[in-house]
Amino acid sequence: MANQYTYPHCSINVQDNSVPVPTTTVTDQPLHMALTFLLCQKGPVNTPTVGSSTDLQNIFGSGTFDNTQPYFNHQSVFAKTAMSGGKVCVVRLAPEDAATASLVLECTLTEGPITQYVRNSDGSIQTDTNGNPVVQTDASGNPVTVNGYTATWSTRALASDETYDSVASTSGVTPTTTAISLSGKQFKNRLNRTASFVGTPATSTATPSKTTSTASPSVTTGSSPSDTSSQTDKVASTSPSTSTKQTTSSDSESSSTTQSSNTGVTSSSNPSTTGNTSTSSPVSATPSPTASNPMSYTFPVLGFVAKSMGSYGNDIGFRLWYTNQVSSSIMEAIDSWLYRFQVITLPSGSSGNVQVVSDIFTNMYEDFTFKPSGKGAIDPTTNQDMSLSALLTNNFNETGSNSLEYDVYVYSDNVQQIGQMIQSSSPVEFENMSPYMINILGGCDQNGNPYKSFVVSSSSEDLLNSMNNIWLSGGSDGNTSVSNYESLCVDYVTGDNNYMLQDPYRFPFTHWYDSGYGNTAKQAFLNLMSLRDDIYLQTTTFISGSTPNDGAQDQSAGASLLSSGQTYPESTQFGTAACRMSIDVQAGILSSPTGYTTGWVSPTLWILQSNMTHFSGTRMVGSTTQRPNNVVSLYKQISWTSATQTQKQLNWSTCLNVMTYCDLNTIYYASRRTIYSEADSLLSDETFCHIVTFIKKIVRHIFTYFVGSMIPVNNLKDEISKTIDQAIYLAFNSLVESTTTVSQTAQDLQNGYSYTVTVQLTGTMPTRVWNVIIPINRAQASAASSTTAPNINSAATPAT
Repeated sequence: MANQYTYPHCSINVQDNSVPVPTTTVTDQPLHMALTFLLCQKGPVNTPTVGSSTDLQNIFGSGTFDNTQPYFNHQSVFAKTAMSGGKVCVVRLAPEDAATASLVLECTLTEGPITQYVRNSDGSIQTDTNGNPVVQTDASGNPVTVNGYTATWSTRALASDETYDSVASTSGVTPTTTAISLSGKQFKNRLNRTASFVGTPATSTATPSKTTSTASPSVTTGSSPSDTSSQTDKVASTSPSTSTKQTTSSDSESSSTTQSSNTGVTSSSNPSTTGNTSTSSPVSATPSPTASNPMSYTFPVLGFVAKSMGSYGNDIGFRLWYTNQVSSSIMEAIDSWLYRFQVITLPSGSSGNVQVVSDIFTNMYEDFTFKPSGKGAIDPTTNQDMSLSALLTNNFNETGSNSLEYDVYVYSDNVQQIGQMIQSSSPVEFENMSPYMINILGGCDQNGNPYKSFVVSSSSEDLLNSMNNIWLSGGSDGNTSVSNYESLCVDYVTGDNNYMLQDPYRFPFTHWYDSGYGNTAKQAFLNLMSLRDDIYLQTTTFISGSTPNDGAQDQSAGASLLSSGQTYPESTQFGTAACRMSIDVQAGILSSPTGYTTGWVSPTLWILQSNMTHFSGTRMVGSTTQRPNNVVSLYKQISWTSATQTQKQLNWSTCLNVMTYCDLNTIYYASRRTIYSEADSLLSDETFCHIVTFIKKIVRHIFTYFVGSMIPVNNLKDEISKTIDQAIYLAFNSLVESTTTVSQTAQDLQNGYSYTVTVQLTGTMPTRVWNVIIPINRAQASAASSTTAPNINSAATPAT
């Protein structure tokens, strides 16, 4: 509060009254939106997703809408058609046997003697005239060796009984991992994560379990970094690499097995198992290894899992390598080596060309540290977090271009322990060095000089370089047959996992189209009317892939659908029968084939196109019922047409919509009706019921702008009425009239928070019947008839 001075003075303040008072402005929404259920290349499962064609192809993969792919079926044709006219709501269904691609990158440290080489004054290794490294020998001429570690890097898929917390190092205690996603959140429940893991720290009192290998360690003897980055770091081109996809197997040096002193027969190339945790002695107290009996310790370093299940996950991967062409100043600032990570993919339909995925800054790779995200990984000059988890989170989009298609688990503590074990083998060489500063991928220092007591196997150099592609594996689309797909549809619409579908605000779809489902699925989809009171079902008797019914069969199948559909009343409060459903019979052969089929397709495909034409925007466009708008030119042939009055009346009484001829060559719908039982009601007219469905959507949308208001109803009701009536008029012009009133019933008054909003609609019944009367009169004889006939050659007088 300002001081209240009492001495004689003048106090001046400025109050701004020029800012307009906010008013309620309701934004428009498109009227029509189709709901489709699809098998997909990728994307979220059992989750409704609304988007445009571009959005949906980014989320679910372009292969989803490719008629040559295994997930493409009769519903996909409808989805592609709907996407061409506006936003669509897609629910991806996944077969039970579909699998998610994954990968584990592991480092196996093998303890044993390391051959020493003669060094130049700059630390590089001397070579002879043939370019071979000169081995250091003792007085007896024997090669000089020191005890150290050889790192062997390998990859494998995640085993079926593993999660990314149950993958164990062969020297395991409870550790931590850094799991990254594009939302930047930890995946605490992503893969049933129940524990974390690292190898035993070098100073720990836990005894690591060991594996033994008959393979002797390989050594790096070159005097430059053991990769091809000096020639290939300019990978940052937008054109696909010419390299072809190759699957990298686990390194052969870690695949053989012998008897371990602690754990029995095991292999460091198999899924690692949790080791003993006794406190008998530290790592440094373990028996000294020999060349014939080296001890190995396997650590998971990176874990990868595709964002969604499907075989597409086998075509996403990465390249990982070390290079001395990184910022030495950043390395010194964060006290950690920087490695290089590159995201790659094999585009759908590509047989070999690998595409590098750039980040949102157009960088073709990320220079990163294995340190965990946080203070220790932040470059003080730019304040950038250099950890792999932070870079992949911050530098890639969630979907679409520049996106990352997999989640990454970074086992930073394992990397730290690898460095600590290397330090423990040669404290002098790595004195006062951070464990993260040891180059565990290349086995050399910043000058490219190989370490003396730590080497990286030659096979690891083949695996981790700027040209080798490492792919996730194990992804599968599962059983994509039509029968299995339809079973998934039945399970979803009748099960307990469709709760998200029931939110009309988040997922404002209005129509579902039967593209030719089997009878079991047709009956199950009727349940959508009980899940949502604002969805219209366009059903058909046609079953895709089968011979079309004849007239009698269609009449019988239609009667069955009618009987089932009428068990979903529109309103139990007012006794209003079911009306948000139409039944179409017959089938057609497309005038222009889609590529998916040249055979019979559902008649509801034309209904979809018609609804898109008239209702895809925020305003109704044109008339749906009058020629030429009711002419069906989509099909060059239809399965049958009704001819007799008896057949036509039977179909109409059974609420079936039938294509008929209006002239020699033209097919049309004379009128279309719903399953509402009273033919003289407006609710029997399909277009009017579409409008009612859309008005539900409009009113709900307007409700969100007024709910929570503290303004008394007497002051607010006129604005509510005006807003609703104006929105309806703008959407449908004079085709339907609305009169909205806002009031409070006795119950509303008792509640104090509720109001009754009555939206009265007035429409016109469509023209269905002409009772044509042609009176026949005979001309009467008169005097005028005997007069002289007019001169036919004289000019006729124009009619007025």
